[in-house]
Amino acid sequence: MAEKLDSNKLISIILYSIIGLLGLFIVFVLYFPFVTMNLFGFAIYGGFSGVDASLDRGDALIVTLDDFETLDNTKLIVFELDGYGSADGLKVYKIMTEVVATEKTYRVHSSGSAISYQWDITEDMYLGTVKSKLPALGYIIGFLRSPIGVTVILINVILITTAVILVKKLKPQSK
Repeated sequence: MAEKLDSNKLISIILYSIIGLLGLFIVFVLYFPFVTMNLFGFAIYGGFSGVDASLDRGDALIVTLDDFETLDNTKLIVFELDGYGSADGLKVYKIMTEVVATEKTYRVHSSGSAISYQWDITEDMYLGTVKSKLPALGYIIGFLRSPIGVTVILINVILITTAVILVKKLKPQSK
């Protein structure tokens, strides 16, 4: 005979489902920003190796994808610099000029500076345009995305899971 589903069990199922979906969303936002950009139209980036003078290195930035062809010099853009040696990494700077070349590229600079960096930012490097900032949250995001952060998370999950299993095994069986 099938057991009747009581209201407490239903509430706990709904609560665990919501917590699971929220956890999945947080994992995607932290570790797969390209997926959240495609699914939800935004991504959150933090842990930059170079930032504009108007920002702090520890800011987390909410980014949306604008058309690369129509960017102008008022936009702060996030890009992954690659092929420039020690300057490589996740950057956010203001567009300065469009470079006339075979493919559309931009040069960037820091706010308040008249000198551009000699990086040619292509559409492949472009990750999005800054829409908002979350102060100091970038330090946390940068840590959680690092190998040490992932290791800390995995160790904590293993410890918590082990503790729950041990508590359930040691709990006296009563009916």
